[in-house]
Amino acid sequence: MKYLLLAVLLITIGMASYAMFQIAYAAMAGEHGALPSGEIIRWMMFTFWFLLMMVTDVIVLRNKALKARNILAGLVTIGVLLPAVYMLFVG
Repeated sequence: MKYLLLAVLLITIGMASYAMFQIAYAAMAGEHGALPSGEIIRWMMFTFWFLLMMVTDVIVLRNKALKARNILAGLVTIGVLLPAVYMLFVG
């Protein structure tokens, strides 16, 4: 399970950096107004989600005394892989 959580952590870091790059790319390509566009807000939410998943993954990885550690590891894996697939193929 340790290696699964480490792999999920690496995927999370990669997808968060990809989302931050997309924010910068969309901001440079778009018009500069008072409010960000819907596309930029969507990428910001993806970045925020992946940062939350990163923190959760590190907590599950470091805390071996959790009662439902396997369930939490599965939920973190699903919470990272589903948005990552959505970002790469739909977004």
